[in-house]
Amino acid sequence: MTDGGRLRDPQSRWGGIMRDITSTNFEQQNIEFIQFWVLSPFTPNGDDPTPTRGGDIYINLGSVSEDILRDGQQAIENSVPVNGDLSKLDSTIWGYASDVRPPVIAFDNDPAARTQQDIGYDLLTDAQEAAWSYDTTYGNYLQRIANNLGAASQAYKLAENDPAADNFQYYRGSDLDQASADVLERYKNFNNPQGNSDPTTVDGVTAFATNVPDIEDINRDQTLSKTETYFQYRISMRPQDLNEVGQNYITDIRDVPVSDQAEQPDGLKRNARWIQFKIPVFNPDKKVGPIGDFRSIRFIRMFMKDFPEPVVVRFARMEFVRGEWRRYRFSLDGTRDRLSQDDQENTTFEVNAVNIEQNGSREPALSLRILNLEDGDARAVFRNIDFDMRLYKRLRMFTHVESAGPTDDLQDGDLTVFIRLGADYDQNYYEYQIPMEVTPWGTSAEEREVIWPAANELNFALDILRDVKLERNRAYRQSGQVISDPYTVNRSGGEVTVVGQPNLGNVRTILIGVRNPKRRLLTDADDGMAKNAEVWINELRLTDFDQQGGWAANARVAAKLADFANVSVSGRTSSVGFGSLDQSVSEFQQEEVYAYDLQSSFELGKFFNKDIGLRIPMFYGTSEQWINPRFNPLDPDVEFDRAVDNLETEGQRDSLRQASQDYTRRRSLNFTNVRKERTGKRAQETPQVYDIENFSATYSFNE
Repeated sequence: MTDGGRLRDPQSRWGGIMRDITSTNFEQQNIEFIQFWVLSPFTPNGDDPTPTRGGDIYINLGSVSEDILRDGQQAIENSVPVNGDLSKLDSTIWGYASDVRPPVIAFDNDPAARTQQDIGYDLLTDAQEAAWSYDTTYGNYLQRIANNLGAASQAYKLAENDPAADNFQYYRGSDLDQASADVLERYKNFNNPQGNSDPTTVDGVTAFATNVPDIEDINRDQTLSKTETYFQYRISMRPQDLNEVGQNYITDIRDVPVSDQAEQPDGLKRNARWIQFKIPVFNPDKKVGPIGDFRSIRFIRMFMKDFPEPVVVRFARMEFVRGEWRRYRFSLDGTRDRLSQDDQENTTFEVNAVNIEQNGSREPALSLRILNLEDGDARAVFRNIDFDMRLYKRLRMFTHVESAGPTDDLQDGDLTVFIRLGADYDQNYYEYQIPMEVTPWGTSAEEREVIWPAANELNFALDILRDVKLERNRAYRQSGQVISDPYTVNRSGGEVTVVGQPNLGNVRTILIGVRNPKRRLLTDADDGMAKNAEVWINELRLTDFDQQGGWAANARVAAKLADFANVSVSGRTSSVGFGSLDQSVSEFQQEEVYAYDLQSSFELGKFFNKDIGLRIPMFYGTSEQWINPRFNPLDPDVEFDRAVDNLETEGQRDSLRQASQDYTRRRSLNFTNVRKERTGKRAQETPQVYDIENFSATYSFNE
């Protein structure tokens, strides 16, 4: 330490902050980046001192120690007995530590006890800090400063009032106003723990930072975590490392001239350079301890090291970036162009969201940055959905490709972009692929047709996917191949591949990727080299919704045949596209329905002499319904008529019709309460138990 209280070798020291993380499973949440903006501390601003060197910022993700004083014991402010009995506390090199955890983390109700407990993590008052000596061989802290630097030194005077430098100071107050303190000076001691819950007021405002005791338990799980196992990321904050996008995790640099700056409190305007950093979470620079995955990221710690001079680093919008699209981490070449694992690991693949709000002239788009993409290899992102695409006619998507740097050699057709739609990523999917036209490096933002060339737009009819699948089915039935083998043809300006049994009626995944086509012959135009590129994906959408209308009809006829019979016949039919007024277009009927219903009742007793008194009521009903689906139930995104036409023999067609058509027939024949009534002389006789008039019969048949 120098006479002025400064460190003699500041580069050997570090300072940092940490906090807990509530959503700990980064893999489930798909948190891919740590993103933040930094105001460069190395931009000259008039007479203000500008640091000329720099250091490193480290970020740790995982489990880090909550033991701030590193004594192996948990410090809890309200564990200090208000009666002054310190026998219930343990002594450490720093001060006291809690021996027994209080049942409730709260200050004593007696206001006078607050000053005895709100004393920081060392559980020492300023007077106790001045006299504290864990090892009498070296004396206390103030004695050592006096011995080395003298009691008249500035370092001794600074340490005398607050040896632990942990006293809280509110950012408002007359003393700060009289000293004309700037923002940094006002907030310098705001995070200190000693006295930070004092309920006094400053300028009529309650001047405290918290109303609960400080405790070495950042995530409040009632345990002291001492584990150090984490992923580490290093960012260089040296002037020479903050000038190039694409290096040192830098994704954007924005220079704001003085003329565009707002006037600051001192009345001056200053230059500003804002630098955006985007750190890929799944590519750490170092792993410490036995941490194996990103499913339990409990803390984040950020610290600065190797800074030889004072520096102020201002952060803005520091956040975790959750991707809607996930990187696909498995092979995309199937059985065709399989690469070794070594080749896979040599490729750098970054996924970014290019946002016009934060990145100036860039379009809002999904950015895929790929370095060293080997010949025949591919990289992709995917998203899980649950969507019925059968009622849409076209799929469209804008794409853009440029070289990763001005010196990279990337020509038209060197890369292709593809999209997969299906139930999964590698067993049941449609794939459509087109070659890409390269946008020259440095193209102006106003040249929109060059940035988004028409040749790079995916714009194809979804029917071609179904056509290719039907073509594949017919060809494979004849050749005996299995449908898991890829089937590839050229259609609509692109290359269509069908694998397995994909279904546009239930699309569960969308995968978008970039491929470096494999060089197969020496005469191929492809140079067979690895490629570096940045690809933008924008406005993936379905268009031309099928709004085909439908119709429906109902008819009913009823007849009464005197007192002998009642007969009613009804029929109904409805076509594909029919729906009610309260239904959306996507809910309209997707089948043809034909049905009739006959209901009749007869009194067959009318065929006998009325003097017999015979009553024979009969009910007969029959109905049939035929439902013809628009789509083949065995291949739900192919229309039924097309599926039938694609079969070779009439027997196959009849089998498909029988398996697909929903046919329902109901018949019912009932004789209910058939009986003989008393008539004539029988009506005058005394009834007997065994009389036939006392019995009735019922018969029912349904199918």
